[in-house]
Amino acid sequence: MLAFMLYIAAEPSLSCKDILLHAFRFYIGNVDHILHCPCRCGAIRMRDISLILDPLIQSSLKSEVLTYFDEAWGNIIFEKDHSVLCGESASSTISFNTFERMLDDSCIKTSFLEDAILVGRGNLSFTICSFEHECYPATLLKRTMKVRRASAVTRYLHMVDMEQKKACMSEWKLYVSERRHVKEMVHFVAARLWNRQAVRGFRTLRRWALCHVAAAEIQRVARGFLGRIESRVRYIFTASSICLQRTVRRYLHRCRHLQSLQTRRNAAIELQRIARGSIGRRIAIDALLAKVEQERRDLQEEKDKWQQRRQRSAATAIQRVYRSKLVRVKIRK
Repeated sequence: MLAFMLYIAAEPSLSCKDILLHAFRFYIGNVDHILHCPCRCGAIRMRDISLILDPLIQSSLKSEVLTYFDEAWGNIIFEKDHSVLCGESASSTISFNTFERMLDDSCIKTSFLEDAILVGRGNLSFTICSFEHECYPATLLKRTMKVRRASAVTRYLHMVDMEQKKACMSEWKLYVSERRHVKEMVHFVAARLWNRQAVRGFRTLRRWALCHVAAAEIQRVARGFLGRIESRVRYIFTASSICLQRTVRRYLHRCRHLQSLQTRRNAAIELQRIARGSIGRRIAIDALLAKVEQERRDLQEEKDKWQQRRQRSAATAIQRVYRSKLVRVKIRK
């Protein structure tokens, strides 16, 4: 299942149930259909469930998880309506539909898939279900949390961007409406002044001059107002761009920093492993040499004892023969 672990590391799923279904499809050989068109053909034996769960759960929790799967399998086998099993009999073979229904069973869904743990604060929070938190290996859990945290950050940045775009659009609409109103007002005043000039002669011309000055003042005020609105809009766009750039650069810098820390930590662990292996081999060799020396001494002691027993038995035999001969000599005399 090394290829499946590499696939999960590259494209981690955001759903615990999807990861289990992908593992089932991967095990029966439907790797090309995992993301696009899931294949529902193929089957595995019940005892091979442990092979699917090996890369997804810790070894200490394997027996407990298999117990829940056995209970879900029993609930499906003893149901009255067997037509949902796609024509399967009550055997140890499990198809994709049966496995999917096992995940939807109450004993598994209640125990592993429904409860969620909230990680993070505010808009940057995300959820981890209890099955992932309790059963996933540390590497897979860390990868899943990293992807969901990145998704939460992306979602938050998108929300902030949309809010800023809405604020900019509202300011722009206000600017357009005010500009149209000022333009209509200026045209109205100019038309009124032109009519008065045509009707009243010099006096009207004098008044027109005053109105022209007033119109110029109005235009100055209006243009100043429109310029301030335009500068405000440009300031909002600039501030939004700077905020987005700052957030993205901070996030990328944090990712690079964490990656460098992880590289240094892995290098330190590798050095420690090599050093401890060398020390352990030296200790083992010294212990082996001491044990060989002790065995040699024990063998030498046993050999010495055996020679002593042999010499004693030989001397005893010689004495026995000699004494028996002396006794026979005395008896003859």
